[in-house]
Amino acid sequence: MAGWQISVTTQTPEQWNCNLDRDTILATWTTGAMGIDPFEELLKTGDAVLLRSDGYPRIYSADARHILPAVRAVPDLAAAAIVKAWYATMRPSVIDACSPDQRLTIVAWDQS
Repeated sequence: MAGWQISVTTQTPEQWNCNLDRDTILATWTTGAMGIDPFEELLKTGDAVLLRSDGYPRIYSADARHILPAVRAVPDLAAAAIVKAWYATMRPSVIDACSPDQRLTIVAWDQS
């Protein structure tokens, strides 16, 4: 596996699947194979739900309070990445507008 292309959105999985609204995207980034580990950890604690698991895409749902720490860490991880193909697009105004109990959708595309 080469890695993941991850997007976090305020849309429900059903809304995202029918009509992606780019204004609802909090962040998008590429990462290595271990890049979904924060979301997998949330599954173990019961703080996230895995809605689709085949990687085309892999879809999680979780409250913002659990997801936003990982999202806010992305720019530092991208800056420290050895592989310069890493990129991140962050939308701080959308991130900051999320309430802690707002449900977010995480869409992770397998890049293999």
